[in-house]
Amino acid sequence: MQPDHGSMWRYQAPDVPPDIHLTATFSEDMDPATIDPNTFKLLDQVTLQQVAGGVAYDVSTRVATFNPAAALQNGRLYAATITASVKDKASNALAADHTWHFKVANGGQPTAEQERAAEQERAAEREPTTEQRRQGQPRDK
Repeated sequence: MQPDHGSMWRYQAPDVPPDIHLTATFSEDMDPATIDPNTFKLLDQVTLQQVAGGVAYDVSTRVATFNPAAALQNGRLYAATITASVKDKASNALAADHTWHFKVANGGQPTAEQERAAEQERAAEREPTTEQRRQGQPRDK
């Protein structure tokens, strides 16, 4: 039995929205009493602090959801872990902790690559056009 954290947020996924609700889908019916914030954890990889939040388990879909108490920090790396303390209905525990990592989107802040592209565009706008060069005119700003 292994949780699937979904194809949408692959291991080391970049640009996850800051208001994400993390999900893990189990292949078997799980014991809901064993799925809680102590067994489905989120760790801020910068501060190394556990993120506060609640956990819900939907028996009908076998999906556990971690809901952070607040939006995650822009541009920050996080590690989500489902611990080996999670058990199925027959009291079988996971063989090992299952951890995946993701990075929260920069929240509108331009990346270094976007900054370089914007600067190139600004520089191009400052350059006179071919026609303006022929006429000896500077480019309008």
